[in-house]
Amino acid sequence: MAKKYYEEQYINNTAIAIKNKLPNAGTFKVREFAGLINDMATLEVESKDINFYDYDGRRLYAYTLEEIQLLEELPPLPSHVGLTCQGWNWTLPQIKAARCPLEVGSLFITTDGATKLFIEIPDDNYTFYLRFRTTTAQAADIDWGDGSQKTVSNDSTDYQAYQHIYENKGPYTISVSFNSSATNSTNVLFGYNFSSDAVNNRPIIGDDISGDMPDPSKDTLKKMYFAQRMGPARFCFFYCGIECFTTPAEWFPYSPTLHFRDNWNKFSNAYKLKILTIPNEIDVNDNSVFSNLWGLKIFSAGYGIGLDYDTIGGPASLSNLKIYMCCPNSSGRTISVTNSMVIEKISVLHNCIYMDSDVIQQNYNQYKHVKEVYMLAQTQVPTFSAVSMNPFMKIYVPSSLYEDWIAASGWSDYAEQIIPVVL
Repeated sequence: MAKKYYEEQYINNTAIAIKNKLPNAGTFKVREFAGLINDMATLEVESKDINFYDYDGRRLYAYTLEEIQLLEELPPLPSHVGLTCQGWNWTLPQIKAARCPLEVGSLFITTDGATKLFIEIPDDNYTFYLRFRTTTAQAADIDWGDGSQKTVSNDSTDYQAYQHIYENKGPYTISVSFNSSATNSTNVLFGYNFSSDAVNNRPIIGDDISGDMPDPSKDTLKKMYFAQRMGPARFCFFYCGIECFTTPAEWFPYSPTLHFRDNWNKFSNAYKLKILTIPNEIDVNDNSVFSNLWGLKIFSAGYGIGLDYDTIGGPASLSNLKIYMCCPNSSGRTISVTNSMVIEKISVLHNCIYMDSDVIQQNYNQYKHVKEVYMLAQTQVPTFSAVSMNPFMKIYVPSSLYEDWIAASGWSDYAEQIIPVVL
């Protein structure tokens, strides 16, 4: 009886995986699994104006600006064994009202309430370090994935490095879960944070010497599934080789200041990270939180978030983005884009007061890719700072500001490139 139950579970899990990869496959039978799996090998959703992504950066759906206006509901949510999808980080009314290119990300929590670390141990008898702190003492358990378990026994709530020796190389899944000592307000912060100085901070994994340099052990972490109330501290992924992680709708519902404020370099130097999804309505005031993401291809900023203009900092950090969701913070900052970009479209999601020459300057080859800039959230005409504008670029502006825009200093010379949009 138990064998039959597990066989049915395996079949159901396989069907879920196929449906997630082929959301338009409809209903299908077990005998059709092989053919559908073969279809996955060549499946690729072509990028459009509005793109929807799974947590790992896989593009699931794509729509033009015209197509999205015709939708009556958002596309189906992705599903994965062990994860609960909480939704997209934009609603359909928000997308329709924005009227600009967007990268829409999916939000997940783990079904069992434990954070999962998927690691690859390179050698036998390998010493592994895992670093975090609990805001309530003795409130977490570690399952090392090889049959060994550990209750966090320290009485302190300071950051700790927990050591484990893996006898055999290979893949393992570590689980960190709350135990009976935890309360609803207990949080887990991954990393090892003593100060704002990188040398005195260490990432979630790696050797126990220094946090500011690469070392091979930091490539053992491949991906993470985050539980609610468990999230990254400063320097969490510093020089780590992690490629993707899930983002909850709320990381710390009882401690909202832990989300991004005062947590420097939370994702910085995660050089293999492919996608970064930010939940809704978060204000990020530290421009180093997302710096130097060398491999980043997709940046999905949730609706309503505010970022310092240079939050995605450093030339390499933007080198692979095609759509840049630019989110000036509430003070209405300058819009600037670092050089050596391949950005094709920029969506400015909040009002800004100053358009930097880096965005619209025609004298540098690195900006020739930018064809469209959407400034539909503007409540005023921003100051024009460029000597000259890229002649291939179009600026989309609210129709209510159009006449003032084309008459404004600097902008008036490029009136033909300014396009009014009725909102």
